[in-house]
Amino acid sequence: MKRIKLQRQLACWLVVIAMAMAPCAVFADVKPVVGEPIWSWYSIVDQMIEIDAASDDIELFTLEEKYGPECTSEAGLPLYVLKMGSGENIIWIQAQIHGNEKLTTVGFMEFIWQYAEDLAFRAQFEDLTIYAIPVYNPDGSIRGQRGTVVDPSRRIGTLPNGTGSWTNYDLNRDWKANVRGEGYAFGAKESVAYYLLFCDIMPDFMLDLHHQGTKTTNGWPVTMTFGISLYVDGETLPFIKDYRAREMQMQKYVHDQILPDVKGLFGYPNPNIDLYTAIDIYGGLTSAVPLGINYNGLNPYNHSCPAVFYENEQQHNGGIPHANLTERWANVARQNYFGVTSFCKAIVSGEYLSVDPETYWDINYGASSRPAVISAGNRDWNPAIPLDVSNLNGVRAGIKADAVSGIEGDVEYTLEIYGAEDVLALELEFVIDGPLAGIGVEGINGFEPMADIFWTYAGSGAWKGAVTLKYEAGDSTGFSKPTKLADVAKFAFAPTGLGDAAMKLTSFRAVGLEGETTRYLASRIAIPEALTTIEQLVWSKYDLNKDNSVDALDLGIMLLYCGFNSDSPDWDTLVKVNDSRGRPVTASMCDVNSDGVIDMLDLIDLFIHYTK
Repeated sequence: MKRIKLQRQLACWLVVIAMAMAPCAVFADVKPVVGEPIWSWYSIVDQMIEIDAASDDIELFTLEEKYGPECTSEAGLPLYVLKMGSGENIIWIQAQIHGNEKLTTVGFMEFIWQYAEDLAFRAQFEDLTIYAIPVYNPDGSIRGQRGTVVDPSRRIGTLPNGTGSWTNYDLNRDWKANVRGEGYAFGAKESVAYYLLFCDIMPDFMLDLHHQGTKTTNGWPVTMTFGISLYVDGETLPFIKDYRAREMQMQKYVHDQILPDVKGLFGYPNPNIDLYTAIDIYGGLTSAVPLGINYNGLNPYNHSCPAVFYENEQQHNGGIPHANLTERWANVARQNYFGVTSFCKAIVSGEYLSVDPETYWDINYGASSRPAVISAGNRDWNPAIPLDVSNLNGVRAGIKADAVSGIEGDVEYTLEIYGAEDVLALELEFVIDGPLAGIGVEGINGFEPMADIFWTYAGSGAWKGAVTLKYEAGDSTGFSKPTKLADVAKFAFAPTGLGDAAMKLTSFRAVGLEGETTRYLASRIAIPEALTTIEQLVWSKYDLNKDNSVDALDLGIMLLYCGFNSDSPDWDTLVKVNDSRGRPVTASMCDVNSDGVIDMLDLIDLFIHYTK
């Protein structure tokens, strides 16, 4: 780790010097050279550091920096990620999940370098945020083997099915959902770390780059194969029809786009590109990502997205442990440059969505007709994935808050939703517990409360609220962000003391359109409760009008509420006056001695705390 940090510092200084001496030639001409060794993990890291130091639009980080000390490889190496751009569409592209599949990274790095140094090229992708992982498996890459080596102290229980061995542990079989009653896998540190990234960024599409074994079609070696990881005839995941179609559309679109470039690379009569008819890799990333796996409660919204992969020719299944680059291998790698570029362009333009999904089958030059359905026994899932469909469909809601509140005066909770399609309104009930006094609710992203919060006392100092949020923006079809989290309301409360304060969703229903019919949509609460700790009160509780002084004005406000007590039905809701910020002052806020009644004792207590 010290070596990596030293490299980063040294690279940054070298880049600064280079920029000062030759501002028009920041980047070296970094190209894979035929006859020289294929780039090692160390070489790739050096390149990423240089790119990060010289490009404002690219950020290099490690998963250890982002999520904590456990988020390294099994051998303790940093797991590097390049964040490229800041557009709305988020995509995840990875290479070398199998450490001996090094050509995947060579072609991918060519795309990354051009993005970094060619402003016109980069401008095509301004709508994207690309999370690029050039080497997913650094341990395997350094060892020249497919998998990682799980630390002996962490070899707990039975080796998960399909992962190989503890000393050559296949990371592309480790994202296992608990669908066979055998539990989850996630046995390697790398798997958990990258899963944290997936749950955090919630990508819209995923691309995985691989090698393949020896394949021939029409008598010629197959140089590239397109894959869809969930069985394309729909038996495996019949309830995610749009994913299956979008994956097929994407692969056919990219295939057609790269044909002119690939055609001249190998001297064949036709570009020899093939497709997979069925491949359901149990625990493979591109099979797991569309499933919305919620491992260890880290993905409460069951975020999922389409995923595809490319495989490139390599003349033996073992890949390339450590070897020099041949001209043919350089051309094989270049296919990934063309593929990644076309994949990103497809996301930006959306043109792939106009492709007929069934033309996916035309990729297979050796097939005279559509392949027959492959029997369940030949597929890893055998025969289907018994998931709870409700987890993958419908509108999901959650509540969130800062860990510490009160510093700016108000305690705020935010309602967020996921999976929204044509939502017209949201009906919710919740409970507030802690040293809080109600202020109100503010709509976000086009939602507005139809009326003030309706409060009822829930006992033991807690209050129950109910409110309906109506979508007022846009057209009549409603609010739609099916694969994005969206904040829709902010609830503000005045802190009346220090300590823990919680807001818990107890009921949530989404009203929307199904076709042309308005009805309640499938919905559930994904994150039911948010807890915040009030550690500081900026405003004195005696400063009722929040003008930074305790004086006769505050005494006058308290006199308005004299006689109220906590048994009053409008104890926390009746507003007779607003403070200097325009926020309502309620009876409960005037109970400065917290005895449940506004009386002479409160008046005396406030008078004692006069500041002028």
